[in-house]
Amino acid sequence: NPFNNQHIITWDSGSNLMMVHGDKFKFITEEE
Repeated sequence: NPFNNQHIITWDSGSNLMMVHGDKFKFITEEE
């Protein structure tokens, strides 16, 4: 289901920006 592949941008309790994809997440860094 392609509509279930949306990426959610959120912040954890340490104010670190994260991207949540399904039940997985990765930290987003400032690096390009």
